[in-house]
Amino acid sequence: MRTDELMQGDIILYEGTPVYVMAILNFDEIQVSVDLDADKWATVNADDCVPMELTGELLQKNGLMQQEDRYLFPSEPWIGCIKDMPGFWYTVDGAQVSLLAYVHQFQHLLKDVKSESIKEVVW
Repeated sequence: MRTDELMQGDIILYEGTPVYVMAILNFDEIQVSVDLDADKWATVNADDCVPMELTGELLQKNGLMQQEDRYLFPSEPWIGCIKDMPGFWYTVDGAQVSLLAYVHQFQHLLKDVKSESIKEVVW
């Protein structure tokens, strides 16, 4: 995985397990949380990490409401996600803005739109 696509706090997969990016050390190393309960971090090679796929179930778990093929933000109903392959089109007032395929891209979107209804992504 490319480190220039990541920010601190992103959720990615390391050895098949969801982890938080805690720090980006250089172009090929990142620190991730390996045990969320014990606050344990590990330095890993970015090539050993993969993005976590964004799903409709995850959008609903994070508070978006499903209406037909759309998932809408509860307090910002003009902002939504429309299912497409391989992910979801992020839309504003019905206009397609960008394609989201992974959880970390959804996290970046939330930071960009400063959502009032969703502050942090859970899996």
